[in-house]
Order: sequence, then structure tokens, then C-alpha cells
Amino acid sequence: MGINLRATLRARKAILGLLAAATIGSGGYHYIKASDGNVYPAPVVMAVDLLVENWEGLSLTAYWDEHGQVWTAGFGETEGVGPNTRDTKEGWRNRLLKRVNSDFYPAMLKCAPQLKKAPDGFQAAMIAGAYNFGTGSVKAGNGWCGWGPGKYTRAENWLSACRAQATIVKSGGEVLTGLVRRRGMGDRERIGEGELCVTALEMAKEGTK
Repeated sequence: MGINLRATLRARKAILGLLAAATIGSGGYHYIKASDGNVYPAPVVMAVDLLVENWEGLSLTAYWDEHGQVWTAGFGETEGVGPNTRDTKEGWRNRLLKRVNSDFYPAMLKCAPQLKKAPDGFQAAMIAGAYNFGTGSVKAGNGWCGWGPGKYTRAENWLSACRAQATIVKSGGEVLTGLVRRRGMGDRERIGEGELCVTALEMAKEGTK
């Protein structure tokens, strides 16, 4: 399935808006102080602010996910969630930041350390995708690590990684319109993963990470 990915002005503005608040740490990497007062790698905050929160939706109380057969709450959180789990929007956002930073991002860097070389917006797009469909593993050949996005990232073929992630649009064997939009160019209100991905690459060519 081919999705026409292109850079957009709104994605560029979103990236620059977050980078304006960033500081440069060791290795020249960007870090951002988030709403919970903690400092995170810029790609983590970008993924949460620009993609995950907007596409996952928010449930303050737990609900039973029939498709996944698991209790879910917050912004698609399943870890440590039971039938009586509840929190505020701020609480779920703080959990999301910590979870992405402590679980998803490190797992992706472990299977594809080359990811750290990519532009922040590219990394954010990859993180958001992995949060949605799982990090998986190279050995099992599944999830972000085992599928096209991880393979192309390891090869430092950034554009192909953007395109590969944009094709992961099925759930339960069916193509979902919401996933097509999320993986691709988004909708009127929300930036898509592919949109952010290729915009970040274009900015990097111009010298803006």
C-alpha cells in the first residue's frame, strides 16, 4: 500500500516550536523539560505531544479492550491497569512520558542504535508508531524492531523507514481508516506520523535537526 508522504508547514512549525524550548546536552542531543518537571530526550516529548496524545485518545478510567483483550486506560496504557484504575489527565500524561522514555525508546535504541543519529522528528514518528503497534524484536521478526521501520532505521535509510511505517495500517486483518491517517498525513486537526517523519528529514537537509 503506497501512501504519498510529504513535508508540511504545520509539521515544521510543530517541530520548531518544541525545539525552541530544548537544551543541548552531551553528544549534542536535544532535551526538553516536560510538563511533569522532568527533562526528557526531545524525541520522547515530540512523540507524546505531537502524536501519541492526539491519536490514542484519553480515558481517565479503565475500560475493557475487546480487540486486545486487556484493561486499558489513559492514552492507550495497559501496563498496571485493572478494572478500578483511574487518574487525572495530567496523571496519565505523566505516566505516558515516563513509559515512553523508560520502556519504548530504550527498546528501540537497543535493536536499532542508529535511531539516535536521525532527526528528532523522525525519531518521534518512529516512537509513536512503536507505542501503537509494539516494539517487538528482531529475532521474532515482529513489531517496530522486526518490521520495515526498524530494518530501514538500522540501515540508516530514513526515508524508507518513514514509508515502511506508513504501510502498517491493519488491525485484525482489516485496513483501518484511522490508522491510514495516523501513519500517513494525518487529518485536518492532527499531524500524521509519516508527515512528521518526512518533514523532519527535509528540515535536516536544510540544517535544522
